Amino acid sequence: MNKKIIILIVLVSILCIIATCLFRQKKSIPTPTIPPKEQLSTQIVVKPKVINYEYDSRRVSLRIPQVETTNSSFNTYVNNRISMEMDVDKVYAETTAGMNKDSIGMFYYEVDYDRFDCFDYLSLVCTQNIQLVPDRKITKTKTYNIDVKKNTLCEIKDVFANKGFFMTKLKEEVLSQSEEKGIELKDGGNFLSISDTQCFYIKDFKLHLVFEPGEIAAVAFGELDYEIPFENENGLFVF
Repeated sequence: MNKKIIILIVLVSILCIIATCLFRQKKSIPTPTIPPKEQLSTQIVVKPKVINYEYDSRRVSLRIPQVETTNSSFNTYVNNRISMEMDVDKVYAETTAGMNKDSIGMFYYEVDYDRFDCFDYLSLVCTQNIQLVPDRKITKTKTYNIDVKKNTLCEIKDVFANKGFFMTKLKEEVLSQSEEKGIELKDGGNFLSISDTQCFYIKDFKLHLVFEPGEIAAVAFGELDYEIPFENENGLFVF
């Protein structure tokens, strides 16, 4: 065999061996992983406060959240606020039912809740089911969003990284989704506004806006829940 060919084969073999060693060495180096940001909200204990009773063929069933943090004064404030607001709605429903003779034996008021964790925020979502008369059942949602770091109830502006124009962006998204779903907004949505006290919650790292029946559209559409497709970066939303 020609000497040049033999030398060429030997050189190619050596290069192949070197390349294989380098590849194995590179492959054996572990890829560094960045641990996800700790969800502080999971440190908050939430226990149910259960109240059940019946009277005059009417039923009340409450299962409302009570938070337990290291800040006792904050616990008292949040828990009292939740209990008070649920009780105010209950009294209003009872009064409304009492004004209608057809409601006898048909009235009930139920409350249950869910919790959703998102980094430094904990969302408590209370769902109210109210039966006033046989043909009138109402579902309403009240939300309580806790900033765990600050031990405060936060407003919608607190969950945005870029504070400017986010209200306008939210309004645009609600108008767009309403049109897609065939929801006819009051006055064509011309007077739709998103305020600091807007009902919202965070579920699966998605922002949700909630509107009561009749708030922005006809009561027939019921309660409206809009999932806003903004990106979430470490708990704060950007658009």
